[in-house]
Amino acid sequence: MNKKKIFAVLMCLVLVACFALTACGTPAETPAEETPEETPAETPADEKPADETPAAEGDEQYEIVMIAKTEGLAWFDAMKRGVAEFNDEHADVNAYQHSPEGADAAKQAAMIEDYIAKGVDAICVVPNDPKALIPAVQKAKEAGIVVVIHEGEDLAGIADWDVEVFDNYEFGGVMGKQLAEAMGGKGKYAATVGGLTMQTHMQWWAGGTDYIKENYPDIELVNEQPHEDQDDAAIAYDIAKEVLRADPDLTGYLALTVESGSSMCRLLEETNNKNVKVSCLAVPSALGEYIKNGWCANGQGNSPLDAGYATVMCAYKVLKGEPIEDGVDLGRPGMDKCSVKDGVIKGDATIIFTPENVDQYDF
Repeated sequence: MNKKKIFAVLMCLVLVACFALTACGTPAETPAEETPEETPAETPADEKPADETPAAEGDEQYEIVMIAKTEGLAWFDAMKRGVAEFNDEHADVNAYQHSPEGADAAKQAAMIEDYIAKGVDAICVVPNDPKALIPAVQKAKEAGIVVVIHEGEDLAGIADWDVEVFDNYEFGGVMGKQLAEAMGGKGKYAATVGGLTMQTHMQWWAGGTDYIKENYPDIELVNEQPHEDQDDAAIAYDIAKEVLRADPDLTGYLALTVESGSSMCRLLEETNNKNVKVSCLAVPSALGEYIKNGWCANGQGNSPLDAGYATVMCAYKVLKGEPIEDGVDLGRPGMDKCSVKDGVIKGDATIIFTPENVDQYDF
């Protein structure tokens, strides 16, 4: 074969080899716009948003907050225990109490706003000033939150319900009757409430002073308007000293807060003054020893544990769609056969504390 033919054959072999390599090589890259999107790794189950993992039927959790008048008082400490008891007994509930420092309606309104933003299911409130809370309660209702009031009939019809442990005017009458009898039907007395805006306190004041005026003409009220202690023991003690300084011949004291009752009893004991009879709102933890030792003529009230429990129970029933009607049972003594009228639920849970029974109560 001549050189030209040999060269031609070699060139053909080279071309064949090139085509073979091209056919068996790596395919060209897919253009960027044709590259499939990367599939993200699955989010771990415990990090999934709650709304993407619906709860099984019957597993719904209700968040219920109780806003009491103030922190740090024996009465509301006991109420907090009642709320906690309700929480412990109901697996589908997260119920707790959170209250402002100081008996301040503005602080309560701010707390309601905070819980609206949080999106709780129900807000229960023991108002310092029911009328001052109307805008906040209306806003909560507009947000679809259940609102139940305790001791604030001015909010009936605005909130879902107002829960009262007894008829407040009649309860005041009981306190007035007890005081008048302890005074022997004659003499002079003064009276103190937590605040003029505290609706139940003013109902007790009216019931007590009206009863004495109508039934005991020889008993004189020395202050036309009640003193205000703001549910503060230090203020209540100063008022007690002022009252006795202004009227040394005072023989009776109608104390419509636990703080005013315990403060007057403390002062009487310190000064060994046995002339003044005290009828007061009482809790055994604060007044028990004064009742047993005779410094408090009589104490009356109700169980704040039961009041807290019953109020949260009312909110729970509304959330569950259960009927609220005459005879409704809110789960505590005296609150098991309540009357229902015009947005107000009333029980019959008055307790008269005596030297013989006061140690039976653990609040």
